[in-house]
Amino acid sequence: MTPAILEDKMKEFLEDLLKDTTLKNQNGDYVPINVFIGDIPPKNIMKDIFPYVFLKTLGGEDEIEKSTTELKIVIGTTSTSGKNDSTEEKLLENQTAHRDLLHMIQKIRSEILKVRVIGGFPFQFPFKYKFLEEDINPLFIAVLNVNFGMVQPEFEMNY
Repeated sequence: MTPAILEDKMKEFLEDLLKDTTLKNQNGDYVPINVFIGDIPPKNIMKDIFPYVFLKTLGGEDEIEKSTTELKIVIGTTSTSGKNDSTEEKLLENQTAHRDLLHMIQKIRSEILKVRVIGGFPFQFPFKYKFLEEDINPLFIAVLNVNFGMVQPEFEMNY
């Protein structure tokens, strides 16, 4: 059981969880949520992949009694309004995209806390999430950090 396998299992888990969920893309069309493993793409192509969920292993830690791996889950939603749109309709659309992000966080958070094991990897507290602080309207982004237990290699004492 490796971090790469954890990423694959988490991708399967999220694809299954989100298979019936559609959100607006920047053209205003309702589309399925894209789930990717790896880095967030450059900003010049980011708009074409919304809504999305990205997974990436941040690192791990080995202690005497346990090993953990930290996964970053990045969620992105969007609206069709621009940064300087101030009509009531566009402001409402931005609120909707922000709330879509909140709903996505809750959906993922609730399911992980409910099942507690993803593909054989046990979830370990804490579950953390935060919102991107920089203003990149009409893009709305949140980052979830979750930890999972890893199997430790058995200690061998060779003289």
